[in-house]
Amino acid sequence: NIRQDEDTLDTWFSSALWPFSTLGWPENTEDLKYFFGDISETIKGQRYIYITIACPVDVNVTYEGQKLSSEGKNPKTRTDYGVLFFQDNPNGGDPIKILRLKEGPEYDIQIEGTGRGKMTYTIQFMDEEGEYTDKRTFKNINITRQTAIDTVATVADTTTLNIDSDGDGSYDITMEAEANGRGKEVDPYLMLKIILGIIVNGFACRILNNYLNSEITIGYIYHSN
Repeated sequence: NIRQDEDTLDTWFSSALWPFSTLGWPENTEDLKYFFGDISETIKGQRYIYITIACPVDVNVTYEGQKLSSEGKNPKTRTDYGVLFFQDNPNGGDPIKILRLKEGPEYDIQIEGTGRGKMTYTIQFMDEEGEYTDKRTFKNINITRQTAIDTVATVADTTTLNIDSDGDGSYDITMEAEANGRGKEVDPYLMLKIILGIIVNGFACRILNNYLNSEITIGYIYHSN
């Protein structure tokens, strides 16, 4: 004598109805097209880059004339190449910015400080099975209203953050992280120093060689006389 209440919908059925009831159906709205288009691309094997940025900052991504931006009261959160969304920060304060970008292109990302804090920046890459198995993390980056950071989101051996701490237009700090690694500060002029060292060393060797040859020549003339 058990029967289902007539006012109750099966859970699976109400879940299936969710996109239709909230995204504008029966009209062919942009939200509805985006939702099912996104599912379709994922099923077809589209891979993504997943980025989280926790700190009082604004983030901008521009690619092929389209822009994702967290700036202002009306942020730009959707493009053909990816989305930007926000998550409450469990520690309070500025919401966490999250980017999901289609894998393939090189995306130039600009981050600008909007207050004081320490930024955590993570970037994750998918494997062939569609799982995020490569996570690179940069922590405790000092942020002020003058801070500007440039980086590129793309599949590569290393991820680099170029940091202009005081807003003067030049990078003060460069950090790099490899696969599943933590960001570490590197010397942006290291290669230049190595090249200069090789040049100076070669020049010094040449001077020494010329000096030794001249001493040998003088000695030979002296003994001949």
